[in-house]
Amino acid sequence: MQMLSYTSRFFEEAYKIINKVYYNDELPMAMITLQSSPGSFAYIISKKIWTDDENKYYEVNISPEYLWRETSALLASLAHEMVHLYCIENGIRDTSRSGVYHNKKFKDEAEKRGLLISYVDKAIGYSGTKPSDEFLDKMMEYGLLGEEINHFRMSPQHTDPSSTSKPKKKSSTRKYVCSNPSCSVTVRATRDVYIICADCNMPMVKVDT
Repeated sequence: MQMLSYTSRFFEEAYKIINKVYYNDELPMAMITLQSSPGSFAYIISKKIWTDDENKYYEVNISPEYLWRETSALLASLAHEMVHLYCIENGIRDTSRSGVYHNKKFKDEAEKRGLLISYVDKAIGYSGTKPSDEFLDKMMEYGLLGEEINHFRMSPQHTDPSSTSKPKKKSSTRKYVCSNPSCSVTVRATRDVYIICADCNMPMVKVDT
């Protein structure tokens, strides 16, 4: 389906951009998959399990049940798994307990790549992941925050007729319009800002999107 091919291309392009920005294109290419995994936002297979007969590749999976999340959060999840790939490639033991517990080595490497890492609990450690403003600025610069993915795979919770809770996607960016009614200038930002329209020298006003 077209929406699935769009989503695959989006994450493939995002992988290339994050690799360029934070790893100087030194990470190996990986197979980006969209396979059901309702227990996690994303994961990486620590061995190269894909091949095209000439090369072998790691698998990085994005769970389609969580595509309803903000694009900024989806990109942070992809970047999270790319940190694991970097650690695998460089012999850094960033997890334990069969890859479940994220230790401070993971936290240190992730925070070098624009992610904000928090301690969750004693089971999974430093696994809480959010994008920093710097990360969002880079993703905006490369055009990855302009559109939101508007589809996701329904989990049993969502297909239950008695369930009234449906995830609602929020925009990753803020939209600003010139306060001059006759001006059509609009801009987007990754956080709240105070800006002036260069055409009218009038303040830009944030609007709901």
